[in-house]
Amino acid sequence: MLLPERLNKGSIAIKQGDGWKGVFNPLRSNPLIFGPTLWEILQENWNCLNNFGKDLLNYNYWAEYLNDGICPYCGKYDVGQPQQIQGDLIRDHQRGKVAPDPKAIYHSHFKQHLHVNSKNAKNDGLWIEWIYVIDPKTYMLEVLKSVRAEGWHTAIRPGKKWNQDNYQYISVGLYSLLGEEPTWQEVEDRGLKMSVYYYDKFKSFQSTKIIVL
Repeated sequence: MLLPERLNKGSIAIKQGDGWKGVFNPLRSNPLIFGPTLWEILQENWNCLNNFGKDLLNYNYWAEYLNDGICPYCGKYDVGQPQQIQGDLIRDHQRGKVAPDPKAIYHSHFKQHLHVNSKNAKNDGLWIEWIYVIDPKTYMLEVLKSVRAEGWHTAIRPGKKWNQDNYQYISVGLYSLLGEEPTWQEVEDRGLKMSVYYYDKFKSFQSTKIIVL
């Protein structure tokens, strides 16, 4: 099933050895929507990608990086990603009102170091669809798409466990930051076709019955 564009989750990651580590972007991460924005930012930072990578990984969320770690709702620094906030205060923020909730009464923050990383693909691929891996050494951008993989595993959370299909990340394309901008529609179409292919290949469905511990 294809998700609405606004629900496509993703990660902007930095290559580290044979793997990668990145920050989370919860909305509109598909290439057609997010690709042009990321490309523009990378073009502005192509001559200092090492610093870009270090700065990026100081945060957990892409929005935190864009805001330099400053919460747009209360104006506080290094408090983490803002969570829910009352509707009228969101409208105040959208109208340009500075820090509509300075005492953080109507919103909270999430501050845990939970980077997205390549070692957890079999779990993360279920809900994080697109990964953009930046290699500061080679000036390359690789776009990955989550797809089904062979087998399943038992996922465990406090108080419950369930069987979950395995996922993996497959390369959709590798692009030089010194070259032409990718055609993002083609990148997205290729990734979605790969999703369908691997779903059909590994579509044996395992039980997802939740067992309360």
